[in-house]
Amino acid sequence: MVELLDSTAKITSGIQDLIRDSKGEKLMLITPYVQIASQFKLDIKDLTVFRTQITVIVREGENHNPQDVNFLQEMSGVSLWTLPNLHAKCYLNHKCAIIASMNLYAYSQVNNTEIGVLISRENDPELYDQVYETMRRIHRESCEYEFEIVKKSEKPKETKQEYKKNPPEKSASKKNGKLETGHCIRCGKPMPFNPDKPLCDKCYPIWAKYGDKKYTEKFCHICGEDVPSHKSSYEKPVCYPCYKKYLK
Repeated sequence: MVELLDSTAKITSGIQDLIRDSKGEKLMLITPYVQIASQFKLDIKDLTVFRTQITVIVREGENHNPQDVNFLQEMSGVSLWTLPNLHAKCYLNHKCAIIASMNLYAYSQVNNTEIGVLISRENDPELYDQVYETMRRIHRESCEYEFEIVKKSEKPKETKQEYKKNPPEKSASKKNGKLETGHCIRCGKPMPFNPDKPLCDKCYPIWAKYGDKKYTEKFCHICGEDVPSHKSSYEKPVCYPCYKKYLK
């Protein structure tokens, strides 16, 4: 049975519970704008220690809050995507889904009159699956948020300190200033560095059967690490820290 969330307070509480209950599972947040209320940011940040896989999809071309973009892109377990003309507000974990008029930023919680519905997977599994499939379709149609949008130049000193605190555990092999050795993004084994073909000779034929460049792989092509915040793909085989350090 669908539960009506007939007030902004109920929607806010429902989304907060949904985020908190997703520990170690999946969390999908679809909202047009990267403007995240502080209480939601704290709850999302708490999920990182549980290796929760968090997918955030926002509208392409919006003037998103750069601090919140950085918060999402640099946090373990979060992948950020964009879709043109996105206007949906849907939030889902492994237990329930919320479809509502409310965005995630504080202004909506304080000033707007909102309405929504809560769909329980246990009580209404068929409808939950329909919502999940629709959100997955939106995800498939989305593109990964471009790294270049992150405004790291505003705080260069802090950025350098962050590199020192969180360097890749495996160092990349370089020759004459160029990367020489990489890692297969599927099995992680060392191979010649080639971001245009980041799969080893053993894994490439398996991938080539379908040729899906957005198919999620596991390892970064440069550092060879399993980076939860950037699930590698043939299209984007390099994790964000390595991209900033070696390729930008």
